[in-house]
Amino acid sequence: MSALMGATILGGLVLQWPLGKLADIYDRRLTILGVALAVAVCSLLIALATGGPPGLILVLAAVWGGLAFTVYPLSLAVANDFLAPEELVGAAAGLLMVHGVGMIIGPVAAAYLIDSLGPAGLFWGVCAVASFLALFAFYRHEVGQPLAAEEKTEFVPIPIATTAYASALDPRSEEVQLEFDFESLAEDAVDAEETGSAS
Repeated sequence: MSALMGATILGGLVLQWPLGKLADIYDRRLTILGVALAVAVCSLLIALATGGPPGLILVLAAVWGGLAFTVYPLSLAVANDFLAPEELVGAAAGLLMVHGVGMIIGPVAAAYLIDSLGPAGLFWGVCAVASFLALFAFYRHEVGQPLAAEEKTEFVPIPIATTAYASALDPRSEEVQLEFDFESLAEDAVDAEETGSAS
């Protein structure tokens, strides 16, 4: 089990950078489409290989981790491409809320699938979700306008275990932080406190 988890995390560590560079060059929606399809295929292969040679499953797990752990940072990059700097904080909060809901629903659904279909049920479920994501990415590619390369924000790899701090890794969030007027906020707080004391 530890070897399986290690292979998955190692794959996520190794593949984020090259896939991110690919997303910087080509349309990111197409990159997500390709990654989602690859996750679906890899999940299908793992599900079919359950009970097979451990070496094969470890290799598939490494590839799967490298692809699956790249979906979230690629999605952040796409979102950031269409946001103004002042919208970053609100968008990051919304993305984290959706991510949190998924983190609640996912384990419950996975437990049900594993109970119903056995250990391979987890990967059958991931295959279905990744296929849906691929369809959505294809739809967005067809209806949306692509960004020119110079309009894209640079892809920033996200540490696998720390998605809660993802917005802090966007280079543009530093600009928003530097523009924030802390002195005016402090003065407003003092004025509000004095007004409250006077009443």
